[in-house]
Amino acid sequence: AAGILADAYGVSLAVIGLLTTGLFLTHALLQVPAGRLCDRFGPRLVGTAGLAVTALGSTLALAWRDAGFAVAMRVLAGVGTGLSFVAGSDYVRSTAGTAFAQGLYGAASMAGGGLALALIPQFDSWRAPFVSAAAVACAGAVALSLSPRTGRRLPAAVRLPRLSDRRLLRLAAMHSASF
Repeated sequence: AAGILADAYGVSLAVIGLLTTGLFLTHALLQVPAGRLCDRFGPRLVGTAGLAVTALGSTLALAWRDAGFAVAMRVLAGVGTGLSFVAGSDYVRSTAGTAFAQGLYGAASMAGGGLALALIPQFDSWRAPFVSAAAVACAGAVALSLSPRTGRRLPAAVRLPRLSDRRLLRLAAMHSASF
């Protein structure tokens, strides 16, 4: 829907690209903090908060047709997707616990982007990406509220790695390459 959005906002496709860039950069930056939040508060709470932030950013983007505001709201939505993605992975790990379940979660997460690319342009509206993101976040919150509770959590590690810890560089490089 990039062309539709560019026409609606009266900007170039490069500016529309910032909608995706803002979301994904924020999403990537939230991975480690989201994991720490899951360790502290549990994946259900962090996931619910992430879905609420995603829905809020997407809904607010509908309120004002300005490209700069839309980019800011996509950055906010990226905070939500970063929180909810990590929380979802932690939730699957703490409930199902199998590599197969983790793989299904990852596949479903990636399939969502593909479905959006295929379906959203069919609506022929600048609102479609934001409405659909808010709707999916709300549906996810309902599904999460109906899902089983996680088991008792182990206490978080006393000493967690810092960003300056060189052991994390390999993991960060692998994660960045996966995008």
